[in-house]
Amino acid sequence: MLSRLYRRLFLERLASAFNAGAPNFFADLAALADPTAFAAYLRSLRQTEWVVFVKRPFGSPQQVTGV
Repeated sequence: MLSRLYRRLFLERLASAFNAGAPNFFADLAALADPTAFAAYLRSLRQTEWVVFVKRPFGSPQQVTGV
């Protein structure tokens, strides 16, 4: 259930960023700048099962960032 929720939210935000013109695609990914190609790519990602790995945090944010 968590992987499906994460996948949905991630892909929704990725599509929103694309519609806002945020991502820039270069080299092998340049074709994804085309809205039709990008939509097809997102469709393929929606059909893929995602694995989400969740574990307890290492400690406080200060321990992780060193601040």
